[in-house]
Amino acid sequence: MFRLALFCLILLLPASVVASQWRQAADSKLEFESTFEGAVIPGRFREFDTQLCFDPQVLAEASILVTVDITATDMFDQDINDEIAGPEWFDFATYPQATFRSDGFTALGDGRYLMRGELELKGQRARLEVPFSWQADGDRARISGRFETNRTQFEIGSGEWLTSDTIGWLVKLKFDVGLDHVATAD
Repeated sequence: MFRLALFCLILLLPASVVASQWRQAADSKLEFESTFEGAVIPGRFREFDTQLCFDPQVLAEASILVTVDITATDMFDQDINDEIAGPEWFDFATYPQATFRSDGFTALGDGRYLMRGELELKGQRARLEVPFSWQADGDRARISGRFETNRTQFEIGSGEWLTSDTIGWLVKLKFDVGLDHVATAD
């Protein structure tokens, strides 16, 4: 009798478990820091979109797609903003957007995870590993983290800016993304 009941219960379970869908909320930030002659210079991407499929119990189904409007980059100084729009830097006219698309997630413990994927920026692609923390409360969640990348992988700062004498090669990125659960139809 017990085996029959267990068998019936198993039949009622869904065939596969699917990670939850999340969409970026308004309280989200994507910021960066570069260096100019050793001094930290902050910046931010004012407009970006995050679509996340994530459940810590189903990491094999997890994915993230982040699309960044590069033309909305702000370094808090109009002269710098005008300069980074040009071909030696972000080249807004040719490459108005960047994307990060994941292809794997790993649990690190204590609400920390690692996403692996590819960033496409200014026509160049590079593999990244991005550590992040995950917090969820009902229909709201938050991912946050920081990582570094080398700007020369993406030909950011070409020509006279290719060396690290004035502008450092490493760029630190920081994100804090609020998320709303997306209801799905059964």
